Amino acid sequence: MHSIGPQQRLSTRLAFLAAGLAMSAWAPLVPFAKTRLGLGAAARQPA
Repeated sequence: MHSIGPQQRLSTRLAFLAAGLAMSAWAPLVPFAKTRLGLGAAARQPA
């Protein structure tokens, strides 16, 4: 078995933290992007 050191554990946690922060910062901007691009409910439904 491989031993996981404190540096690897910290780097993994920081990677997940960065990904979570990026997603949480981007998600609230979706309605603004949708409005700017002029997308409505019909644009999201498959043909």
